[in-house]
Amino acid sequence: MADPRHRSAPSVREQLDPAVQALGLVLEDVEVLRAGSQSVLRVVVDLPQDQPGSLSLDQVAEATHAISHVLDRADPMGESSYTLEVSSPGVERPLTAPRHLRRNIARLVRLTLRDGESVTGRIVAVDEDDAVLLLLPGAKKGMAATRQRQIAWEQIVQGVVQVEFNPPQDLSAQDLGQDAAPEPDDGES
Repeated sequence: MADPRHRSAPSVREQLDPAVQALGLVLEDVEVLRAGSQSVLRVVVDLPQDQPGSLSLDQVAEATHAISHVLDRADPMGESSYTLEVSSPGVERPLTAPRHLRRNIARLVRLTLRDGESVTGRIVAVDEDDAVLLLLPGAKKGMAATRQRQIAWEQIVQGVVQVEFNPPQDLSAQDLGQDAAPEPDDGES
């Protein structure tokens, strides 16, 4: 029989969120995986959407310490034994919220749209209505990107960051094509 004090991921999340926020971080995900009498508590933390870059190992360690302190004090996992895993979102993480797009400005992404179309481009901006502005690659490999496309958040079914082994460094507004006019997203391409 399960320990009645063993809580669900949402209740654990409620207890961990204030400690993570106090560090200036965002609690991205909490997952409780059960395997027999053992459990794994996976916690994913991230920087706020207005902070560029990625979490340092020191920040992950600091978050792990704060989360462990809350778990020791509040005991939201009950008496069952568990393993705590704290990490940052990996590149493979799906882009499932507008804030994920904002955190990846200047990164190359592949978006799958409701109509089944797949669009690959570099994120230039995400506006207040959560529409993403993409800089589309040139017509031929090696050509400069000059076209932009604006896509409403509601049209995006799935998004993933594309791994680049040699990403452009220090992209300027011109590099991001901010001088080019965006193509309207009328559902046709």
